[in-house]
Amino acid sequence: ECLHQGAYDYLVKDEQRAYIESLPSTMSNIMARKETEQALDASESRYQDLFDNAPDMYFQVSAEGIVLSVNRRGAAQLGYGVEELVGGDIWKVVYPEDLSYVQTQIQQVMEEPEHIHRIEFRKITKTGEVLHVAESLTVQDEPGLPRVIRILCRDITAQKMAEEHAHNLQARLARSERMESIGLLAGGVAHDLNNILGPMVAYPDLLLQGLDESDKNYPIIQDIRSSANRAVAIIRDLLTMARRGRYELTPVRLNEVISDYQKSSSFKELSLLHPDVHTVLQLSEELPWIAGASANLGKLLMNLVINAYESMPDGGDVRIETSHHDAG
Repeated sequence: ECLHQGAYDYLVKDEQRAYIESLPSTMSNIMARKETEQALDASESRYQDLFDNAPDMYFQVSAEGIVLSVNRRGAAQLGYGVEELVGGDIWKVVYPEDLSYVQTQIQQVMEEPEHIHRIEFRKITKTGEVLHVAESLTVQDEPGLPRVIRILCRDITAQKMAEEHAHNLQARLARSERMESIGLLAGGVAHDLNNILGPMVAYPDLLLQGLDESDKNYPIIQDIRSSANRAVAIIRDLLTMARRGRYELTPVRLNEVISDYQKSSSFKELSLLHPDVHTVLQLSEELPWIAGASANLGKLLMNLVINAYESMPDGGDVRIETSHHDAG
């Protein structure tokens, strides 16, 4: 009211008048600037929250490989805190076998800053876990400032494991199909050979019935019979392959399998090659019959004996012993 009555001129000097008149505008500008700063702070806080909690790993790295920034969740995926990575070497989280590849790619990124580069490799966490990752790399190149590499990194370990599992299933399927084809072929060959070998198996027995054991031809015919029987065993193996490993089990006396092998020409040849090695038999007479495939048991015995003979170049004894023990 005093101002309206003219007291304004009395109270306010001329040099203060311009300041007072501009005061409302100045205050308004200050308040607007404060509101802008608060809005910027809120926006930066929201951005930092989005950055830290993004599902992927975000890095800013210098040309020398020094970590300039990383989001909190990305660091946690690698088992680190942000402060443990920032200022440190980015190479420490790269799987050692992939280090050379990644360094080469980083060099290429620096040489071609205008392109987005995408690479896949492995990273290693603080606890030693291996992660498969896919990265997109770009270069931030501002005038007067050092170049910075921006890295968006995604964990694709689950995807890689799924792809590997699918690949393994596909390989197993292909292997199964090949085995089925081989089995069909083996079955056909086995049946044809079985027809051919029929006389070779039957006639030696007929010839031996008419010969005395002292006859010079007796051991020759026995060898023919043994060879034919071994050929029959091979045919059985082919049929087993055709049946995908389902062996035909028959009653077998294990001692007879051992005796038959000792009489075979393959054992005689082995004995001639290793004259200083001798076989010592200690076979129990109380062995019960067992269910088995005599041909396969014979092959197993043959392989064991061959390995034993060849392991003693200076000679020795190979002991073959059978005995019966009740289960439990």
